[in-house]
Amino acid sequence: MDETLDAQLRVYVRDLLGGELVAYPAEEWLNEYASGINAAIQLWQASLGGTIAITGTPEQGRVTVNDADRVIVLDSQWWTVAVDAAGNPLPVGDTL
Repeated sequence: MDETLDAQLRVYVRDLLGGELVAYPAEEWLNEYASGINAAIQLWQASLGGTIAITGTPEQGRVTVNDADRVIVLDSQWWTVAVDAAGNPLPVGDTL
């Protein structure tokens, strides 16, 4: 049986400040991504002099917000993983 027939994409988001890890099914991720980026932009705007760094793509990336005193107030990273029906990561083949 081919494992890829039952494969699903899952996006994992880790709060790098608090350590929380949340998994989203791919079909829910784009709305969560847009909401998260918008919330980060609002937090940055409210900092009145802080900085924001948004890197990557919806598939893999990171957002960091510093306040005006350069204290990190938001730091999140996300990545996409193929998982089987039980939620176990599938092995990654040769990417070359």
